[in-house]
Amino acid sequence: MASSASNEELDKEMASINHTFEDLKTMLGMDMTDELIQLFLPTLDECLANLGAVIEAGNGDAVVSCAHKLKGAAAQLGAQTLADLCKKVEQTGRDKTLNEAWPYHDRIMSLGSAVGQCLRER
Repeated sequence: MASSASNEELDKEMASINHTFEDLKTMLGMDMTDELIQLFLPTLDECLANLGAVIEAGNGDAVVSCAHKLKGAAAQLGAQTLADLCKKVEQTGRDKTLNEAWPYHDRIMSLGSAVGQCLRER
């Protein structure tokens, strides 16, 4: 079972996300925070729900697809730690070394769930 994200790790990730929101607001002249969150959450939920199953099944292509999808969504939102973890899982799928994905999966589940909760509470 995934342990919960540390407060420090979550605070750092949320600060990065909030920085992205502020940068976009400055560049666009409008606040797109709600729209970005609404686009991100379904991808987060889908990938958190499916990633463990595709790792367990040994389906490297599905692991690559799922991790890549969440990596991109997280990076666009400014969730760089989450994106970096997804990149590592994606690589295990490409390398067919899925047994190495589990520690990253656990951190993705923990941090991703915590980030999702924070975004839903905004």
